[in-house]
Amino acid sequence: MDSLCNAVPLAEASRRWLPPSKTGKPIHVSVLGRWATVGVLSAGRRVRLVTTKIGAVRYVLESDLREFLAAINAEPEVNPDPIESPVLHSPKPSRVNAAKIALADVLG
Repeated sequence: MDSLCNAVPLAEASRRWLPPSKTGKPIHVSVLGRWATVGVLSAGRRVRLVTTKIGAVRYVLESDLREFLAAINAEPEVNPDPIESPVLHSPKPSRVNAAKIALADVLG
């Protein structure tokens, strides 16, 4: 397990451990910051990059970055029993019956 002594700032991690973008520039530090704070939606779940903030600087371990990248690139699990979504706006039977009775009283 890596110790905090091996952690590097996000800006350095983007240059050291990530491949450059299509233009040849390093991945911007704000991308890693977004991965740490907002995360990435992958296979229906939110995955965040584990970081440590010391003062105003956010640090990351190489092992945490590798785990994050593996998690967002993993194949989604196949669910053999899909969960049926409930009907969202179905009125309760008791209210429907009460409304029918009230309408029958009004109409006579």
